[in-house]
Amino acid sequence: MARFGHNQSLGNCAQNLYDYPCQGARCVQRASAMNQRSAVEELQRELCRRLPTEFFAAPPACTLGIALNVRDGILPINGLRHPPSAGTSGWYIWAGEEFSTEADFFKPLHIEHLDGWAPEIKKYLGLPPGWRFLIAPGYEDIWFDEKLLRLDGE
Repeated sequence: MARFGHNQSLGNCAQNLYDYPCQGARCVQRASAMNQRSAVEELQRELCRRLPTEFFAAPPACTLGIALNVRDGILPINGLRHPPSAGTSGWYIWAGEEFSTEADFFKPLHIEHLDGWAPEIKKYLGLPPGWRFLIAPGYEDIWFDEKLLRLDGE
């Protein structure tokens, strides 16, 4: 099984909230966002320890590919992670039993905007490339799929 470090370069996804100056209410908002992200990251790390696998961050400034049907409440919710590249996290998320092969099925979405779509999936986004999940109320399946590490489809 290939190993990936959580500090691998993700292009422009490595945004740090400390990189930007803040003042007044903006600092309070930023601190609140950082506390929320710390709580989510702890859930992600806990999941990785349980499996066990290495934690691999998906920073909020990164994008993922998400199907519009996720917003419709269709179940189950599926996710898979390819190796990240060029500002993307490598994650693809869709709802239902199958996904379309249409070129526009997945839309880019910054991870920081996921709350309006499916906040329950955030705890899975710390899984490294090669991992998949399928969730529905009262059901969770998480597994490693080595084929996801090969982008050539073989």
